[in-house]
Amino acid sequence: MVLRQSAFSKVALGLLLALLLTNALLYQPGIQSAFSYSLDSFVVLGSLFDLMIVMPLLAYAAFRITKKHAFLLAAGGLILANVLIPKEHALFIAPVLYTGLVLEGVLVLVEISLLAVVLRKIPLIKRSMRELHAPAIYTALPATIKHAKDVPIIRVFVSECILFYYAFRTFKKKSPSHPGVVTIHKKTSAVAINMMLIHAIIIETVGIHWWLHGKWPIISMILLILNIYSIIYFIADTQITRLVPIEVKKGRLYAAKGLRQQLVVSLSNIDRFEKADGDEKDIILFASQDFEAVTPQYILYFKEPVSVTLFYGKRKTIHAAAFRVDEPEKFAGLLQEGGVSHV
Repeated sequence: MVLRQSAFSKVALGLLLALLLTNALLYQPGIQSAFSYSLDSFVVLGSLFDLMIVMPLLAYAAFRITKKHAFLLAAGGLILANVLIPKEHALFIAPVLYTGLVLEGVLVLVEISLLAVVLRKIPLIKRSMRELHAPAIYTALPATIKHAKDVPIIRVFVSECILFYYAFRTFKKKSPSHPGVVTIHKKTSAVAINMMLIHAIIIETVGIHWWLHGKWPIISMILLILNIYSIIYFIADTQITRLVPIEVKKGRLYAAKGLRQQLVVSLSNIDRFEKADGDEKDIILFASQDFEAVTPQYILYFKEPVSVTLFYGKRKTIHAAAFRVDEPEKFAGLLQEGGVSHV
């Protein structure tokens, strides 16, 4: 999951972690003895409220997830409550649990049927991807939508397939090399930052998992799974950073910022480009991360609104995009050769 870029997102993340930790500790006999309290129906109801309502709301505020994902988290919170709450205090939530599981089961079956359609049409999807003559990060989703329904579950599924493809199947691949290629990462520390994060997660996983496993094995396993997923995410993001530079070819501009955002736009739809003046806070930026603040070099303005693809297949309509590249003069020249005016 990707953290939202808002002032409240980090606060919401802290509150979410505090909520999970306090509810886990609440039902530990040692904690009950230390604070001299006993469990009753009001405590159980409070945990249900926290895990089914407050937890999804905090997750929605902290991460870039949809309302549907928040609903799934509510169902997950109900299951987590059933795990945490001792059986003698959870008898009255059984009807709620079974009702939630039935509804969740129906939803899962519907989504599995949609994914089955995608799996059945994989040969057609691969053929369409080859016809688009672009890296998989640009072609997988359009090709899948062409042969299947454009619904959130399929977008998420394709995004996960892209993630695992770049994490495990691209180590022998080389980045494209032609006159229309412009890199964005070679003069930054993007790859080094990702490697540092991967090592930090591995060390943190070993230490915390060892400590938690003897006390709260369920929480330990959840954190272990999340950490493994995070490592896979950063590996895939690093591979995309290395292998998917900005390309200008066949009358189109292809730009990707790792797994976080991708843009494909016709050069004929670019009205103009101009040098950035430092006031581009609300304009989406294509640049690699660095230890220092990253500032754009050029702003591209579009004649017609363009759809940018975000993580988990979400789309955002934009009217302009900012870029910071390793070779700004070459990037400007490629745009001008494609008929884009420079102001």
